[in-house]
Amino acid sequence: MHISAKGNYGLRAVLDLALNYGRGQVQSAEIAARQHIPESYLVQLLNLLRKAGLVKSVRGPKGGHSLLKRPEEVTVGEVLAILEGPIDLLGEGSGRGGESGEQDVLRE
Repeated sequence: MHISAKGNYGLRAVLDLALNYGRGQVQSAEIAARQHIPESYLVQLLNLLRKAGLVKSVRGPKGGHSLLKRPEEVTVGEVLAILEGPIDLLGEGSGRGGESGEQDVLRE
């Protein structure tokens, strides 16, 4: 599986928010500096994560971002699905799914 820059940056941003969970709002400039992500791109990613209900954003001088779920409730798959679209673990999108007649353990 190939993870794009979008997925990579998004995962790093969510990890940063998880590491700072319970410490209040984290400003995007701080995340961008720590994770070496262009801030303008990070803001777009955080907006997608907010719209999906994973991140809370607060405006203003004491504003920033925080996770809406506890870190242990957030999965890599969830973040990637939000940023990259549905994940095709079975390979059905590539025409490989179920053609060999073998039992597929992911379906059971």
